[in-house]
Amino acid sequence: MLIEIENMDKSFITGKESFKALKNVSLSIDKGEIAVILGPSGSGKSTLLNIIGGIDKADKGSVIIDNVDLTQLSDSKLTQYRRNSIGFIFQFYNLIPNLTVYENVEVAANISKDPLDIDEVLHSVDMSEFKHRFPRELSGGQQQRVSIARAIVKKPKFLLCDEPTGALDYHTSIEILRLMTVIIKEFDTTVLIITHNTAISTIANRIIKLRSGEVAENLINDHVLPAESVVW
Repeated sequence: MLIEIENMDKSFITGKESFKALKNVSLSIDKGEIAVILGPSGSGKSTLLNIIGGIDKADKGSVIIDNVDLTQLSDSKLTQYRRNSIGFIFQFYNLIPNLTVYENVEVAANISKDPLDIDEVLHSVDMSEFKHRFPRELSGGQQQRVSIARAIVKKPKFLLCDEPTGALDYHTSIEILRLMTVIIKEFDTTVLIITHNTAISTIANRIIKLRSGEVAENLINDHVLPAESVVW
């Protein structure tokens, strides 16, 4: 298993109260899988993704990623882990508005110890002809393609995607999902998608359902569909 989480808890302090966002979470994800983490708002999806991504730390339990327990790493080691192993894709793209497409991807390449060729990555997401444009000159789907390129150029072990189609229309969403299924094979990475949209789970190898901070289901999907077949 590439990701192995056991008996993991995470709490937050809100005012004078302690809120347990994750409770005794145990799950595993294999290398090369697309895993979809489903759940309504407040179910703990984002907290789980942030812990796997090294943005936050668990209070209890183990979070073993590629044979390293993140709970034992210092802040500086977690920074290296995020820099070298993780590519993040967000709902609202988070592109730098005053940089071109090429420059947005170059920012990520510059912090990687072994980046991919920027032009090659832009070609893989069909954005080569737009590389000198600024984010404001692109559609939402094109901006999300740039954010995928920015994540991939670091040659990460994982793509962590937070509602990657949440700001897109249906047809553009399907195209982005199709692109992700291509990327996972072309660049040998593992993809985690958090979403409230159950239809997206049909493209996943593994479906993890969270409810009130607990794992309600952790299923292997034996009938993975191509992105073009997803309907909602």
